[in-house]
Amino acid sequence: MFSVARLPKIAKSFCIVLSSRLFLRWSPFGGLLLFKYIWDLLEIPLILQRVGLGKLRGTPAHVLAFTLLAGFWTRQPSIASVVRLWHADPLLQWMTFSGFSVSESNLSRFMNQSDSCWYRFYDEVVAKFQALPDRGLVSGTVIVVDDTKILHPHAKKNPLLHHSKEDEEWVWGKNTVTSLVIPPDDREYIGAFRYWEKGGPSKLKLAEDMLTHLAKSASAKDIWVTFDSWYFTYPLCSKIEDLGLNWVSRAKNSQVFYIPYTGPKRPGCGRQKQWEKLKVSQVVESLQIPPNASTGWYHDFGTVYIARRVDGKIRRFPTRLIFVLVRKEEGSDEKTVLALVSNHLEKPADFIVQVYQKRWRTEVFYRHAKQDLSLGKCHSPKKEASIAHTALCLTADLLLRYAANPDRGLSFSAETPSGAWMDCIIRRPCYWDRRTLRKPKVFFQASQDPSIDLRISTMIPSSQKLNLWAS
Repeated sequence: MFSVARLPKIAKSFCIVLSSRLFLRWSPFGGLLLFKYIWDLLEIPLILQRVGLGKLRGTPAHVLAFTLLAGFWTRQPSIASVVRLWHADPLLQWMTFSGFSVSESNLSRFMNQSDSCWYRFYDEVVAKFQALPDRGLVSGTVIVVDDTKILHPHAKKNPLLHHSKEDEEWVWGKNTVTSLVIPPDDREYIGAFRYWEKGGPSKLKLAEDMLTHLAKSASAKDIWVTFDSWYFTYPLCSKIEDLGLNWVSRAKNSQVFYIPYTGPKRPGCGRQKQWEKLKVSQVVESLQIPPNASTGWYHDFGTVYIARRVDGKIRRFPTRLIFVLVRKEEGSDEKTVLALVSNHLEKPADFIVQVYQKRWRTEVFYRHAKQDLSLGKCHSPKKEASIAHTALCLTADLLLRYAANPDRGLSFSAETPSGAWMDCIIRRPCYWDRRTLRKPKVFFQASQDPSIDLRISTMIPSSQKLNLWAS
């Protein structure tokens, strides 16, 4: 049987140039084919229908949703530019063909549907993602709870907006609480998100609800939750322990702990002193740090107690206190020491320090989402549009991370910026041929990274294989 791969390189180049003028169409975003396969794998069109996001003026919801995701992946700055992309790229039109044209008004109406539908949509996408092999909450998973402020100087009537001070300046913005799931293989993703609204549930309550929802899909008990000092409160820590999870947090310098009193007894017959106060700042000042200690040095202080009033009585709960050196100025005595607190009293101290170090990944994710996926570029005055924009943005990131890390052998290195590997996958110039009634043949141009061709050819099953052009 004749094969194009057996032709010489010059002959293959001549064939592709001749075919491109007669039969083939060119697209700069051939990587969208891989995302369309993952889209169908997660059954997102069915999820849209199940949560109540249906047709708009005859255009199916899955067509509008995939078009918006394509706009996120290709860094389109607005809905108008997403519409222009759909009209300019014939490959995107073929993947979303429905007999109707995608218009700006349809996309705007689609994003202004009920906010509860969008929350349910993302929760069900994550649940379907976790149902895939080796994607659930297994032993050793770390969940990072944090929030970020999305600046929004427009549309002051949006109920999600509030006026707050940031970097000595008063700004308008939206606060969203997220839970970043980091499995043992480091293939992280956002497990859930909720927007904080004035008059509604607090951010602590939103965090509790998200953790309760995620704990339902947990298949193991050795799961850790980490958060910063703002979330270090008794209600949240108690809720995490009730769910059977462990937690690691940071204590402020003003935090007061208690240790059993071991001093001399007071004279007389009065009640003897049982507890002694321990302030974090005082311990840090008296901490003996070796002169040659480098960043990462830690001191396991041991078990301390937190006092809380429960049912009208003061009760004390045991916790673990560890001091970690995180910054050391060269040629100076200035040092920055963090006080880490955990409910687990038996794990090694270095393990608890490593768990808290993963909290920084949520800051890296926020930077990636705002710079590469336009997380902070929704200027709509409607609350529903803001939630829909965030849900679709996080869905685009979920599909992107699944495509970038199919397995450990083909995943991008940690030093590669997120925007760089997004461009490597999406911006794959290709020619595609629709002359047959079956799936079209797609010819990708040679890339600088051969592993990308291997990734596309190995992730898509043999029943949906694409003919890769080997140049």
